[in-house]
Amino acid sequence: MSDLLKSKRWECDLLGCLMLDADTLTDMQGAGLTAGDFSNDRRARLFGWLAARIEARKPADMISVVESIALRADRADFPSLADVSGYSDDCSPVLAAHIAGELVGLSYRRNALQQLTALVEAYKQETEPDGLQAKAEQVLSGLARGAGSASTWTDGDSLARLLYDDLRARQSAHKDGRPQGVAWGVDMLDRRERDPDTGRIAPTLPAMEKGRLYLMPARPAMGKSSLACQVLLSAAQRGESVGVYNLEMEADGIGRKLLSLLSGVPTAVMRDGSMDGDEWRRTRSALSELSALPIHLDTKPAQSIDMIASKARRLATRLQREGKPLRLLVVDYAQLIRSPGKSTEERQSGVSQGLLALAKELQIPVLALAQLNRDCEKRADKRPQLSDLRGSGQWEQDAHCIAFIFREAYYNPMCGHNTTEMIIAKFRDHKTTTLYLNFDPQTQRFTEPR
Repeated sequence: MSDLLKSKRWECDLLGCLMLDADTLTDMQGAGLTAGDFSNDRRARLFGWLAARIEARKPADMISVVESIALRADRADFPSLADVSGYSDDCSPVLAAHIAGELVGLSYRRNALQQLTALVEAYKQETEPDGLQAKAEQVLSGLARGAGSASTWTDGDSLARLLYDDLRARQSAHKDGRPQGVAWGVDMLDRRERDPDTGRIAPTLPAMEKGRLYLMPARPAMGKSSLACQVLLSAAQRGESVGVYNLEMEADGIGRKLLSLLSGVPTAVMRDGSMDGDEWRRTRSALSELSALPIHLDTKPAQSIDMIASKARRLATRLQREGKPLRLLVVDYAQLIRSPGKSTEERQSGVSQGLLALAKELQIPVLALAQLNRDCEKRADKRPQLSDLRGSGQWEQDAHCIAFIFREAYYNPMCGHNTTEMIIAKFRDHKTTTLYLNFDPQTQRFTEPR
């Protein structure tokens, strides 16, 4: 099949995808697709118009589109209504990102051929070496930018403006006592105190900021999932939309953790069904509160990093249209995510880089839980360290913050306390330290140390 026929087929498929599922626009744009990549002016115009409608939260289903185009004075500049009606017949929204990437590649090839043909014509006509050299440099520079590329440079003036706005926003938040990001949801971590080293008032642990990857590694049964539930529940109670991927547990298991945090009823009592009258009353009240929280849970196992990213983009797009932007993404736990690669290290590097890229793309913090290897348990002091990260050193490089969770009582039941250490082994722009929390195994809540 010729490139032109491929382009036509894929362009029709993508337009159909947009009318079936508006959220696929994010996947297409993530692949670098623009109206300029379309081989046909009418289909390009329709794509640009559909994208504008979707971003303006207007209906983009096939019936609404056909009716709207029929009323336009310039409808002759769009594909025929019969063509538009048939675009969604054979399209598959699941493949939208892949098809968009293929179309961007065809567009690049088409543009490259045009540019190189023009260069050959210039060679035939241009007699001055300098003129020919300038033309060649112009063409080759354009081709070197690659398919679907756009300038990502930030000049000094733009950087200064960005920093000015950011610093003023931080000053305002500091003055008002507001977290500069997504708070951790544990009083001891979010409390503003005077730093003994600098003498300035600051939170014990800085809030999670957009575009950054936060890693919470631990051995099993240390409470990392419980702490993550407390973090996301606190954010949701503040009205912040939270996306949660749990590749290990079922929805009911996560739900009981959240209900226990809300009601104070032990998870074991809920699991066994042995609630008394008061506990059932508190649980029902917690259920009502949970139903209204902006928590979005996905428990499908064995998902790939590409699948997780695609779903997160669609969720973020939908919530943005609804006026409830996604503020936090939680992944439990990261090593269960599939990624291409011949070795464990290659696969985990792909997951780490993929989650960081997703945080930067969606401009939200990503909190990823991670499993540690058994090396820490071979040491007399079983406290984890960076070398214990399971699978790849890429995690250490990509993460903005690495906070290990360690409970001595797990290894020594005779210690007589449930103090949990939150070992901050890495935190860019912040000091490393160890923070102490108390863990209630009944409700799985972290509180002030006793």
